[in-house]
Amino acid sequence: MKRSFLILLIFLVLMSSGTCTRPPLEEDANVQVLGIYPAGAGEFIIPAIKSVYDAREYLYYDSLLFIRTDSAAGILHTAGIALQYRPNIQDIYLLPNGNFLFCGNLGDDYYSTYTFREISPEAIIVGDQPFPDRISSICPAKDGNMFYFGFELRDTLPNAFLYMKKDPAGDTLWLRSVDVGARSHNIEGGFPTDDNGCIATGNIWTQDLSNQLFAVRIGPDGDTLWTARYGGDRVDYLHEALELSDGSHLLLGLLALHDSSNSDWSLSYGEQVYLVRLTAAGDKIWTLPVGNTLRESPAALIEHSGGNYILAGNRNESYVYLFDKPLAWVAAISPEKELLWMREFESRVASGVRELPSGEILLVSSDITGSRYYSEYLSNFYITKIDVSGTVVWDRALIP
Repeated sequence: MKRSFLILLIFLVLMSSGTCTRPPLEEDANVQVLGIYPAGAGEFIIPAIKSVYDAREYLYYDSLLFIRTDSAAGILHTAGIALQYRPNIQDIYLLPNGNFLFCGNLGDDYYSTYTFREISPEAIIVGDQPFPDRISSICPAKDGNMFYFGFELRDTLPNAFLYMKKDPAGDTLWLRSVDVGARSHNIEGGFPTDDNGCIATGNIWTQDLSNQLFAVRIGPDGDTLWTARYGGDRVDYLHEALELSDGSHLLLGLLALHDSSNSDWSLSYGEQVYLVRLTAAGDKIWTLPVGNTLRESPAALIEHSGGNYILAGNRNESYVYLFDKPLAWVAAISPEKELLWMREFESRVASGVRELPSGEILLVSSDITGSRYYSEYLSNFYITKIDVSGTVVWDRALIP
């Protein structure tokens, strides 16, 4: 009897000490959507990070989800992969075979190097490879090959921009390096072009102008067709590049600004979304700042079948950053850089836009509370349908 009582007492002590694994509290879950991608036949795949915080263990349990939806925002299927640590995803690419290529740290280890990992929409890991030495980013070409971007060490600064193209077997098709004429540069990603080339995007640092938007147009055989740099005298970043249907290009960046006319110090410094339209040869057609505050940031960009550009972004509105209120927006801009309409959604963070066969637009956004620095994603996200005039058709919350 005493022995049985002792065993029971030890069991209760172990339970109260937290040595037993407890399931996470599902009500503490939050979802951060990472974009929206076509999946054929009026369906879409929405990658997302789902995090569940267990307050008893002081731990996050993260998963990478693939949420398949239809054009009416109905969830058809969800597949996921558990992540060991908090992920840090740099880029996501949709491959021609329908799989996704994730670049960054997918939660394998706190100190692991960045990898690129191919994952199917059914959450099956197809392939996994670490970034090669001195390579900072990659970009898939439309012909199934892969571009690699990095730097070439030289005896004297600056280092050269190094890029190469490899086939699916990993064999190098060609390797090039070019002096970009600046003290340092950083290529953070790329966007494929129809000729099986790409536009490498990032930023470049010069002593007089600090960081500027930087793009390099690379041909399928490794030729540098043009380079472009835009921005002011502060820290600017290039977020995305888009090859348009007429062969011209659109660059989407983040421009750091100082409004010297504003006497309120908390509103006189900040960032604004910045569009640059270029010819096929890389010559500037126009530039356009988008947004009405210095609290803007870009999220996604597509060319609409009607010829306009659909741009999604985010805004934080307040008198000081600490108490910012997040707001998502989506806008239509004409090829002549006219702002046609803009729709705003409070307490949201936009991450992707897509066009339906009808010409209507789907905006995907995360539900969020808090501020820029102290924010919390909620357990649901939104898909919003908008017609070509900017009218909201419906706005639906989903819980994966």
